[in-house]
Amino acid sequence: MPEKNSIRNYLKAMRLNRWPRSFSIIVGTLSTLSVTGIQNKEPVALSIDFILAFLATFLICIVNYIVNEIVDAPFDQYHPEKHSRPVASGVVSIPVLIVIAIVFAVAAFTVTILHFTIKVTLSLLLLLLMGFLYNIRPIRLKDIIYIDALSESVNNPIRFLIGWYAVVPTENPPLLYLLGWWAIGAFLMYGKRLSEKKIFKEDEAKHYRKSLAIYTNASLAKCMSVSAGIFLVSFFFILLNKLSLYTGLLLPISIIYFIWMLRETWKGKYLIDEPEIIIKQLPFIILIIILLVFIILSLMT
Repeated sequence: MPEKNSIRNYLKAMRLNRWPRSFSIIVGTLSTLSVTGIQNKEPVALSIDFILAFLATFLICIVNYIVNEIVDAPFDQYHPEKHSRPVASGVVSIPVLIVIAIVFAVAAFTVTILHFTIKVTLSLLLLLLMGFLYNIRPIRLKDIIYIDALSESVNNPIRFLIGWYAVVPTENPPLLYLLGWWAIGAFLMYGKRLSEKKIFKEDEAKHYRKSLAIYTNASLAKCMSVSAGIFLVSFFFILLNKLSLYTGLLLPISIIYFIWMLRETWKGKYLIDEPEIIIKQLPFIILIIILLVFIILSLMT
């Protein structure tokens, strides 16, 4: 039995190992390089802006993780892995977690209010609000079939906006960029539901998540395919505005990524929900490195 109220348990409840999700704001920042060029921005100032935006985003994500940890505890009891989470196993104090969440939220908004424009602050506020709507009753979007994945994936374009407005607050990003980044989130969320369906017995899934009693493997695979299609179409039109050898190769590489993720999810591997597990997969590491190299090369041409 884990030691009750230990610092390690509180750190686990904050899910610090999910930092890559917050780092994804770099997609918005890199997109500004491609669209606007931000030629008047010094590298040091740009780095400071990104680091502060990342820290603020990470703090708000931790707040949302704490909310999820608390309100999902009764349901996590039915999950083969999540039943050992700190709140579900009773090894942390909920009031202490709430205080931590409040402190982190105040710190995050203090940073954005003092350093950035109102657009970054509003985007961060929207990220926090979506966490509440997704997890907390009476709305609790995560219990509504199809809406659960669509609403959670909204966090992707929100993070994109934070990364964009942190360095270019005077211009708005193209809608195609937001649509494509949202579609990737929807693909991963439907993949998460599919992997959940496969690790539960049919009569057990409904106790963990209501929507799993209605979803079928086929319907979730179709949703993943549609989401991937929306991204690829959006990405294709984005690439038309900046054609080069490198941007042209990004499209087939992205298709490989989607096929690989769909295959892993269909096999029932619980990878989608825990990015730190995905990062340890050698094929994923190689694919991400290739994607990053081609993205950087495409921005430089």
